[in-house]
Amino acid sequence: MVDNNSKDGTEKMVKHDFPFVKYIKLGHNSGIAGYNVGFRKAKGDYIVALDSDSYPHPEAITKMAELLKKNSDAGIVAFDVHTPTKKNLETVIDSDEVKDIIGYHGAGAGIRKEVFQNIGYWFEPFFLYFNEMDHALRATRKGFRIITSPAVRAFHKSSVVARPSRNAPYFYLRNGFWLVWRNFPLPQMVLATFGLVRMAVYETFHQRTTVYMEAMKDAFKNIFTIFRTRKPLDATAFKKVRIPLSLIFSRFG
Repeated sequence: MVDNNSKDGTEKMVKHDFPFVKYIKLGHNSGIAGYNVGFRKAKGDYIVALDSDSYPHPEAITKMAELLKKNSDAGIVAFDVHTPTKKNLETVIDSDEVKDIIGYHGAGAGIRKEVFQNIGYWFEPFFLYFNEMDHALRATRKGFRIITSPAVRAFHKSSVVARPSRNAPYFYLRNGFWLVWRNFPLPQMVLATFGLVRMAVYETFHQRTTVYMEAMKDAFKNIFTIFRTRKPLDATAFKKVRIPLSLIFSRFG
């Protein structure tokens, strides 16, 4: 367990109630870098990524491992993520259906350790949001399939506190620029960049907020640092990518 410098008594509780857990306390809140600490320490062939507000169906991890064994060219299994309603929790799905996708949700994913070893871990400068999509595009570029199945489910109850704060629109927009600059082919990168700038200006006046200007300023301030990490998909692979960047703004408008 990696603790991003919590102050609520978590360390005492875990060490007392779960003494078998390897506990790593970080000196500051490092965002998604905390996940990477755990990913690197994990010794299994498969790593399960979950959010703090999500959890897998009791059979999901076993079925995830079975899918990875049957599909040797697949690097990631994206869990089928649902809201934890009574109907969803009680429904049992027994299916061998597998679908190829590009992308996975941090609320539930099974990732081969070798994927991290081959393409790297979550991009730590993001701090929060878009790290999974960035990693998925990197995996796709390296030839790892990302598959999903309705039988591999997770349940996610979004925080009612974090989403309305300024953190979410700030990180979504700043990291949206970085996602585009790191992964999109040049023509699509230019178009998407202009599109994000246009939407950011519009939503600044529409929502009467300064958060989008702050995010855009910080994105461009680090443009050269981000460009040094650029490894875009080729045009053929990118045709399969669907990232509705306009949702960055609609969820907060």
